[in-house]
Amino acid sequence: MKITVRKMDIFAMEDKKFRMVDEDFNGLQIKILEHGLFYGDPKWNHKDVVSPFNRLYFIIKGEGCVENKEFHHNLIPGNVYLIPAGTKYNYIGKSAFIKLYFHFELQRLPGIDVFQSLGRAMSMSYAVEKTEELITLLENGTLGDQLFFKGAMNQILGRFYLKMKDEGVAQMDLSGYYRQKESLYYIEKNLSAQLKIENMAKEMHVSYYSLSRNFKRDTGIGIKEYLEDMLLKKAKHLLLTTDLQLQEIANELQFCDPFYFSRFFRKYEKVSPREYRKMRLNG
Repeated sequence: MKITVRKMDIFAMEDKKFRMVDEDFNGLQIKILEHGLFYGDPKWNHKDVVSPFNRLYFIIKGEGCVENKEFHHNLIPGNVYLIPAGTKYNYIGKSAFIKLYFHFELQRLPGIDVFQSLGRAMSMSYAVEKTEELITLLENGTLGDQLFFKGAMNQILGRFYLKMKDEGVAQMDLSGYYRQKESLYYIEKNLSAQLKIENMAKEMHVSYYSLSRNFKRDTGIGIKEYLEDMLLKKAKHLLLTTDLQLQEIANELQFCDPFYFSRFFRKYEKVSPREYRKMRLNG
């Protein structure tokens, strides 16, 4: 892109602003929920895994695979793999292997992940030497290392996003969600089993009817349904990424007691929180 420098009077200065920075950039953030350097073997064998977060695998040595009825990806050195949230895969170790992994969200707006429309795993080349450089940054951990690591992660996820677009994956229309930005941020900040739409409307200085009607119109989802989806997602994150007791998770989410938490969870997942946690896939 060529930028033309115009001759202008010194008193006719111009300060051009970019909408992307004001509206999108500060809301776009990688949130790493779990990470590690995983050493696996053929016993690493998990069927029909559906994660509430994205997975990023950098294979360093050995081999495994992720597969379902439609897709098969061999996990081999020199590649990085993205398995988006909500997709069902079998995870299989074919030999002793080593991988660097990250479980993450890349939110464009609260509750709206960049990769949620992807629907399948993807891979691209990424040299083992570059993965080892990431590990060195993580081990050193200075502010400079953090900045370079974050830049590398942004570049990797940016390449996956472009690959997704090149392969014709339909993108979500977020225009309605942007109109509900205030509501989305409010829900993110105050999310709990005690959050009531009536109280939310009062604090936002709108009527209950207007809030419910406009949210449904703009997003296609009822606000009560959205609240419960976000609460369930947060419960899954706590079950899979922490060792908190069920009582502690119920308290964290402000359920009356573990019984009501379990009943809420079972309503949507058809299994208890305890059973869901047993299906946990490490790494």
